[in-house]
Amino acid sequence: MALTTPFINPIPAFSATDTSTHIEFYVKGGDAITGYSFAVYRNDGSSTPLFSSQATPVSNDIASETIRDFYITIDNTIGLQNNNSYRLQVKTYGAGNESAQSNFALFQCYKNPTVTLQYATIVSGQSVFLNLADDAVVSQNTTTIKILFNPNDLQSIAEPN
Repeated sequence: MALTTPFINPIPAFSATDTSTHIEFYVKGGDAITGYSFAVYRNDGSSTPLFSSQATPVSNDIASETIRDFYITIDNTIGLQNNNSYRLQVKTYGAGNESAQSNFALFQCYKNPTVTLQYATIVSGQSVFLNLADDAVVSQNTTTIKILFNPNDLQSIAEPN
């Protein structure tokens, strides 16, 4: 066997201000890996990485025909900014050799959206919507629920699912 090329599934958008974000990559079959590294590029066609990691050691991988998963931690110190898109690429190491680079995985950075649940009720004879808090008691047998979605960023592609 030999080292196989790692691959990355689509990465959901996240905020560049998050303390850290975990991104999963996969290895199918091949020799056991002893480490991996990754590089993050701006999605502007540049070939110079914004960030290149040191090799992260892996001590418990076993050569296999199955798909194994590993996690990359991206923290908010590598220079990502909201309202930008980036590309991520991974390489694995093992037994004195290295794999080919993985596919590029595109990801976006935007502020985290907020979702507020509100319920209809009567206050002082007026029909109003109140935020549904953890300790809220809805006294009606039936009520109307309203979902307020705020992307918190005019450039965000975030949509309720």
